[in-house]
Amino acid sequence: QGFEDFMYFTNAEEPIGPGNTGTVNFGTNDQLEGRVHTNGDIVFSSYGCPEFSGSVTITNEAVENGGGIGGWGACDEGVFE
Repeated sequence: QGFEDFMYFTNAEEPIGPGNTGTVNFGTNDQLEGRVHTNGDIVFSSYGCPEFSGSVTITNEAVENGGGIGGWGACDEGVFE
C-alpha cells in the first residue's frame, strides 16, 4: 500500500505560510471520494459536514496522544456512515 492508494493522506494538519493561523477543516462543500488517512487530527467545519465515500482512518498513536478528532464543528460520528 502506498500514498497513491489514498485520496487524502496527511501526517499533520498544520497552518502553512506566514501569518496563516487557520486550521485545515472539512465542511459542506467537501466531497472526499476515496480513502482518507491522517496521523494527526481531522477538524470539521461549524458550517456543515463533508461527505466521505471511502474509509477514514486515524492512527492509534494520534488518538493516544490526544489527537484524532480536533473539532467536531457541526458534525457528529454519523459523518463516517
